[in-house]
Amino acid sequence: MRLAELADTSDRVAKERGRNAKQAILEACLARLSPAEVRLGVAFLSGELPFGKLGVGWATVQDVLTHAPPAPPDAQSPTLEHVARALEDVGAVRGSGSTLRRKELLGQLVAPLTQAEREFLGAVFVGNVRQGALASLVIDAA
Repeated sequence: MRLAELADTSDRVAKERGRNAKQAILEACLARLSPAEVRLGVAFLSGELPFGKLGVGWATVQDVLTHAPPAPPDAQSPTLEHVARALEDVGAVRGSGSTLRRKELLGQLVAPLTQAEREFLGAVFVGNVRQGALASLVIDAA
């Protein structure tokens, strides 16, 4: 599944008021995930990173998102697995110069993303996904 589909699902869930309607949207999205993507989709839609913290703070995320150039018009949304691998790479950076390297890797990840994808992923990065779909609701939908 592409990140754009997950960002769209999150937006649709945020616009719904009722728990049953939210759950139905989540179920439809999760049903389209491959078995390898389920864990990733559930984590992202729950507002969590699938591999734990990245070692990047809110200010760095905001800086990367604010200064990223507009996505190229022909850019294709990355898959969830591509995003997960990129985030694993960011989280694995250690040692001298790690802050700058993490920032560079995040910049490479967000460069081809649309504004909606950037907003969704940025909210996931800082634990600020506000759609009314707590982890328990996403897990119930799974």
